[in-house]
Amino acid sequence: MPVIPPVLVAAALLLPALAAAQNTSTTYKLRYPAASPAERASLDQALAAEYAQTSATWTRPNGPVQGDTCTPASPTPVNPFTVSSTTVGATNDYDIATVCGTGQTLFGGTGASLDVTFGVVTDQNCSVTVTADPTGTSWDLALYVLQAPGAACIALPSLADSQCVTMDDNGGGDVTETVTFNATAGTQYFVIVDGFNTATGTFDLTIAGTGCNLVPVGLQRYSVD
Repeated sequence: MPVIPPVLVAAALLLPALAAAQNTSTTYKLRYPAASPAERASLDQALAAEYAQTSATWTRPNGPVQGDTCTPASPTPVNPFTVSSTTVGATNDYDIATVCGTGQTLFGGTGASLDVTFGVVTDQNCSVTVTADPTGTSWDLALYVLQAPGAACIALPSLADSQCVTMDDNGGGDVTETVTFNATAGTQYFVIVDGFNTATGTFDLTIAGTGCNLVPVGLQRYSVD
């Protein structure tokens, strides 16, 4: 009787799980935009269950990490959080809402470019200030903050107005954008570094809480096809 290599056995066991995860994600992306509130809640629960099972095996680094989908927070706090990164080569996973916060100016091309995401959770109710400084070649950066959609905490092709907390796209190329919002302890927020129209580039990001710590959030890259 021939011996089947262990790697083939592992692959055979893994394929059904991958197919199920892909089907759940595809169903969510196709049905969510036009779904009723009740159906959206059901879709959120189904995807959250699949996501929790998959993410349980992921390594959770200390501090926020670039990506598009957040994992549960790890216990080591950090404040402030700073990083240098880029939107070049990223995916356009997020489109900004038609309304974002109060007194904010949204232009036609705001948030239409490639974007990267950072998860934020605070250990206490507090004020959080986010600063994104475009570096390198001249480019028009757009910055906004979204409250995570329920337990699923995933990237969506378009987000409801109520999920957009605040934004800043007041300047042109090479202008630093800054937003401040009141965070509720234990609530997931996404800081989105985006661009105007097709603008992309490198940036320095700082996330700082006043009167709180930023609970580290591990992020896994997720792309909406």
